[in-house]
Amino acid sequence: MAKLSGYGRTTRTFENEGDVWSSLEKWAEANKYRIVESDQNSRTYTRRVWLLLNPLVSIVEVTRSGQTYTLESWAKYSKLLILGLLMGSKELKLEGSKMMLGIPRYKMKMMTNELLESLGGSLIP
Repeated sequence: MAKLSGYGRTTRTFENEGDVWSSLEKWAEANKYRIVESDQNSRTYTRRVWLLLNPLVSIVEVTRSGQTYTLESWAKYSKLLILGLLMGSKELKLEGSKMMLGIPRYKMKMMTNELLESLGGSLIP
């Protein structure tokens, strides 16, 4: 079975000389994301959304290399939804097909774009 283009992660790379971690913390708090991993050069945040009794998790991961940052964002869904999503990957890009979990993915994309805009990154179409 062919993989659909909506699977995987959305990635954006940008440069920023400001306090990215502080901006990320404020964004996470405002959007109800919680930190799950943290070290000197990376942060990972998650937010759980329930969709018909199945959890859908929005994940945002930011890594730093000097003044260059890479933001990866994706939706991860439970095994119960796999059958309904053609047995593909459990990771969904935020851009892409509007047919697969369109409304939750749209909301996650809007929150991520808010963060990208504040950090000077290119927005997710």
